[in-house]
Amino acid sequence: MLDRAYQLRQAVSLFISSADELFGPITTLRKNNRIVKHIDWVAFKLLDDDWARVIDTRDILADSNRIQQLFSSEKEPTLWRAIPALEHLLSAWEKKKKDPRFAIY
Repeated sequence: MLDRAYQLRQAVSLFISSADELFGPITTLRKNNRIVKHIDWVAFKLLDDDWARVIDTRDILADSNRIQQLFSSEKEPTLWRAIPALEHLLSAWEKKKKDPRFAIY
């Protein structure tokens, strides 16, 4: 899903920039049944740095997705794969921890 969002980032940006005009605010905050604030769609606009974080998140989650696939079987037991798979996931994330690209996380 993150891949698809990144591929469609121009369309997402176009939608967010025009959604306020087309639909009005995305939500309204109320307190004691009184409108306190309208939240516009443009508040959710993603900048280039935000899109870079989308890619980083995709790369981090890709490890756990690969491991999850080891447990997906309808025809055979897979519990025996749990400890080796989780060790592999831990190793992959430890590698990413040392990578400067992922230092922020």
